[in-house]
Amino acid sequence: IRKFLQLQLTVNYVSVALTFIGSLMAGGRSSPLTTVQLLWVNLIMDTLAALALATEEPSEECLKRQPIHRKAPLVSRRMHITIALIAVYQLLLTLVLQAFGHRWFGAKRHSREHSTIVFNVFVFGALFHMFNCRKLYDEIDVFEGFGRSRPFLLVVGFCALFQVVAVQTFGDFMDVSRLRFSEWIGTVTLTFATIPLGMTSRLIPAKEARFKREFDAENIDEDAQHFLVRLAKDVERTADERAGRSGEALSKAKRARVLSLWYRAYAKHVGTLRVVNAFHRAHFDRDMTSELSRSVYRQMLKLTSSNV
Repeated sequence: IRKFLQLQLTVNYVSVALTFIGSLMAGGRSSPLTTVQLLWVNLIMDTLAALALATEEPSEECLKRQPIHRKAPLVSRRMHITIALIAVYQLLLTLVLQAFGHRWFGAKRHSREHSTIVFNVFVFGALFHMFNCRKLYDEIDVFEGFGRSRPFLLVVGFCALFQVVAVQTFGDFMDVSRLRFSEWIGTVTLTFATIPLGMTSRLIPAKEARFKREFDAENIDEDAQHFLVRLAKDVERTADERAGRSGEALSKAKRARVLSLWYRAYAKHVGTLRVVNAFHRAHFDRDMTSELSRSVYRQMLKLTSSNV
């Protein structure tokens, strides 16, 4: 869409300004472009040019470029610079030819031959500008990617061929006259400068407007809404599972700590008391008549009592 707008706006600006200013320069006696000629230009720009620009495949740079913000203007600042520069050049060129072209090409002023030269310059200027419209950003090489633009070349070639046929054969119908070979070379050469001028316009710095990233859940597609709902449920379920696993691990750790404390307390208090009681019972149950047994018993009793 932007490629087509870049071409359409340029042609419309030039055609409106040329018709108005050219009529004033001619004193209202004639217009640089007739009704049939304007219809032919609209046929090229509205149908064939749109077909040529729409059939181009995206480039690798286009796929790597970030998406355009929804609040960004349809016509960018880079496009405004290209449109303004090309429109000014083509308008000045056609107006100069309208005023002095009859002297350069040896034609009578305001004659059919003179108006045909102006018309031919206007059409070929639009055709050459189609090459500039293939690029929308800072790309200088407008001829890049011709290998994937065969439909574009076919449409441009058909338009140029039909323009030649129309000028050379449709004299009375389109109010034109046949042009000499030198006139064809002159008009095509003057309009070919549109391409290097468009490439030069990409060197002019243009700072595009920046917008904050926003997310509007109400204006997204229905499929995207369903996807986000499923994604939210999956995230919530995963969070619950992780929380459950972490809670289970925490409870196991707490239980292990309690058991460890219990075993330590049991070993310190209960186990020690059992040993003491066992030694006390040994005083009555075991044979304590010998001096050795009494000595061993006393030592073990002292050792156990000190630990308690």
